[in-house]
Amino acid sequence: MISSREAAELVPPIILVDGQDVMMFVSVSDAERFPEPWAVEDGSAERFDSKARKLAFYVEPPPQGGILSRLFGARPGRVRISAEGLVEEERLRAVLRRYLSIRQPDSAAKLSSKSLEELVAEAYRFAKTR
Repeated sequence: MISSREAAELVPPIILVDGQDVMMFVSVSDAERFPEPWAVEDGSAERFDSKARKLAFYVEPPPQGGILSRLFGARPGRVRISAEGLVEEERLRAVLRRYLSIRQPDSAAKLSSKSLEELVAEAYRFAKTR
């Protein structure tokens, strides 16, 4: 599980990028509840907080034992988030500019001069979940 210090350092929205698709989560706990464990293990998506810190999603193993586990099989683990420590502002800016230019074709020229904070806020209108 992400430590309380790490969680305090992560600045929502949490941004999940999978190809051309961008999803944003209002909190760390919302982002942890979204993906299925198999999708996390696939590793194809990029993940950031709103300050462009790279995030790692991982599956925490389920608790062992119990009669329900024996009867119905072990349930999958829970998805958790940890910070990787890398800041990739230019990468996130490029992803958000591409995402916004697809949704607002006339805005491509204006997007290049926007700050990361402005791009995150604008993309949030289209990509927010919940």
